[in-house]
Amino acid sequence: MAKRALQCGLGTSAEVDQARAERETAEAQPPLLEADITRLSHAIGVLAGSFPE
Repeated sequence: MAKRALQCGLGTSAEVDQARAERETAEAQPPLLEADITRLSHAIGVLAGSFPE
């Protein structure tokens, strides 16, 4: 798709590379966010005095 965008004049090679890097960064976020949710849920359970699940 990147080559097609360049052929159509929709972006420079640097812009395509930047967009690709941003996409890869965004795709890497969900596992990090899920780990944060688990960690914070556990902390809230401990602070509330119950068994975290």
